[in-house]
Amino acid sequence: GVPLGINVEGFERRRDSGTPSFTVGYLARVAPEKGLLALCDAYVRFRRMPGVDQARLEVAGYLAPDQQRYLKDAERRLADAGFGGEFHYRGVLDREQKIDFLRSLDVFSVPTVYVEPKGLFLLEAMACGVPVVQPRHGAFPEMLAKTSGGVLVEPGDSQSLAEGLHRLWKDPALRAQLGQNGADGVREQYSVGRSADRMLEVYERSMC
Repeated sequence: GVPLGINVEGFERRRDSGTPSFTVGYLARVAPEKGLLALCDAYVRFRRMPGVDQARLEVAGYLAPDQQRYLKDAERRLADAGFGGEFHYRGVLDREQKIDFLRSLDVFSVPTVYVEPKGLFLLEAMACGVPVVQPRHGAFPEMLAKTSGGVLVEPGDSQSLAEGLHRLWKDPALRAQLGQNGADGVREQYSVGRSADRMLEVYERSMC
């Protein structure tokens, strides 16, 4: 098969923001199947862990008119827990804004409820050197095996996801290493050039 590829042009690696606030990010359609509520639940659990005092949950992506209430529910999860000021929805981003958004994150997670076959959003985050925390299903285990750009957690388990976030929060060296791995791994395994080379191989084999 031909691997998924992204055009890594312009996907610069993140620089340390220098702020003490730990930023968790989500960039995907705002919809139940993408798992935003699960991420909100995990974020609340993570924030209640000892020592975690400054953090933010940054969310971006397409919001369909019929998902307005879902977004409100997500915001309410944090507000009810006392962390309402830490949830920010940034709307739909163009390519440049998306890269800026990704580069501002400390960790990225889109804990899809369904078994995600592609996971392009993951490649984009890792291309920017952002470590990821993802459920162990669909395309994610293979992507992370190839890139070593993040950690896998139990699907459908907010506590496991919270522990994944916490592990990266408390270990900046691990974050930096995973971020570096991901940025290098995406360029080696998943860049469009690499994908085209593989396509050519598959095509040439089929011609023989």
